[in-house]
Amino acid sequence: EIVIADFGLVNHFNQKSHSRGTPGYMPPEVWEQSLWTPRGDVFSVGVMIYSMVSGRGSPFAEGAWTNRTIMKNTLQLNPELSTGSNEVKDLVNSMLQKCFWRRPCVSMFLADQWFEVSSDESFTLNIEALTSVMKRKSKNDTHRAMLADVASRENIAQLRTLNKVFARLDSNNDGFLSAHEVRASLESRGWTSANIDTLMQNLAGDIGGEVSYQAFMGQLMAATETEENRLLLNLFSEVDKSNQGFLLLSDIKELLQRPAVAQVLRDRAPADILIEMDTDGDGKISFAEFKTAMQGGAELQVNELRQ
Repeated sequence: EIVIADFGLVNHFNQKSHSRGTPGYMPPEVWEQSLWTPRGDVFSVGVMIYSMVSGRGSPFAEGAWTNRTIMKNTLQLNPELSTGSNEVKDLVNSMLQKCFWRRPCVSMFLADQWFEVSSDESFTLNIEALTSVMKRKSKNDTHRAMLADVASRENIAQLRTLNKVFARLDSNNDGFLSAHEVRASLESRGWTSANIDTLMQNLAGDIGGEVSYQAFMGQLMAATETEENRLLLNLFSEVDKSNQGFLLLSDIKELLQRPAVAQVLRDRAPADILIEMDTDGDGKISFAEFKTAMQGGAELQVNELRQ
């Protein structure tokens, strides 16, 4: 995905403007004729892909101390990638053609097989996380809400593998996964209807429901029991602001104010959630009760997890 982050130069352009851009990334025709075309952008992106794959800077700016040298390199050098797949090498070579009409247009560039190969390979590897979620025991709405809250505050932008799974499943890019979207994607990859139903039940609590980005990421982040224990302990410790080792009704009320939690639990009353978790009826929720209420598994004391 290419994101335009800065339009800072736009205000400086007028009819008397000279060519502008970043030396080392500007195409030859800009240096020679001040001519910017969409295929000039293709050249610039080609330089960026070259840099990302090679781990170096622009091949036209390496060792150059002046713009004149960079211009000369851009007009004369024909850099070739020595690393990467044959697909990316062919793509970059076509994008860095000196004559702009020989470069692929934007639509051809985006349709290149390198993007398809890279995307399919990563999705095949990352789909293992979905399998882990599908195989786990179905949890309740409170559990899904808590994990969604954890995900909303984690730096999940760095979890590229999980983000790619969501992006591939979210075909209409609305930030939610419907049962239809999940089914359409996974059936083509050999998943049975029964397994897809189980996955949706675990993700959304309903085989025909939908799941938000944060709820989805929370479930995948906690796909293993060890990781889930860590996430739940972190959440419990954060809400337990008094460090007394238990949660009170006031803590539950505060938790329900968090957008990710409210989105899942909606109209659930704090007192009802307290009763649901407080198995010994003492008006307080220990971590063992907190964990058992959401996992339905064996109790695990806070001190044991902190060791």
